[in-house]
Amino acid sequence: MLIPELGEIKRMRSKLGLTQSSLARQSGVSQSIIAKIERGRSDPAYSTVRKLFEFFEQQAKVHGASAGQIMNTPIIHLSENDSVGKAIGLMQKHSISALPVLDGGRAAGHLSDDIITRAIADGKNIPKMKVGQLMGDNLPVVDAAAPAPLVQEMLRYSKAVLVSRGRKIEGIITKADLLKLVKV
Repeated sequence: MLIPELGEIKRMRSKLGLTQSSLARQSGVSQSIIAKIERGRSDPAYSTVRKLFEFFEQQAKVHGASAGQIMNTPIIHLSENDSVGKAIGLMQKHSISALPVLDGGRAAGHLSDDIITRAIADGKNIPKMKVGQLMGDNLPVVDAAAPAPLVQEMLRYSKAVLVSRGRKIEGIITKADLLKLVKV
């Protein structure tokens, strides 16, 4: 990896909208070192500079990706007429916490572990219920060209985001999919 000039650190941090302390938290470099580097009052170790630029490189991958590039296909989904018991089986088999409900390739709602847990607490006989009786609202839908940061923001409030091309739902993105972009 070619390391840019130290003066780029402040510009790159600002471009990402990060404070020195949030950059420190996310990169593993102390805030005081970042402040000294940005003021030109430090000649940091190579390992410190490398940590910062590796963090910026990883952020560029996340920010440069589109929803279509990071979505999962095919989508494990339900129909409104499926049993909730089937939904629970799919969630257990695939280790997932939410499933979209699709009708003719279009979003109709979703069923999540949270919804099922509330129904159990309310004393409902959920294995015999149909998904359509229990499902929640639609998951958000974005176009395949939508930038990853938009999806990232949507995932703060939703278990998953569906990805469409035209009117057809073609993929799904979860928080775990964004983690795949993180270099460890």
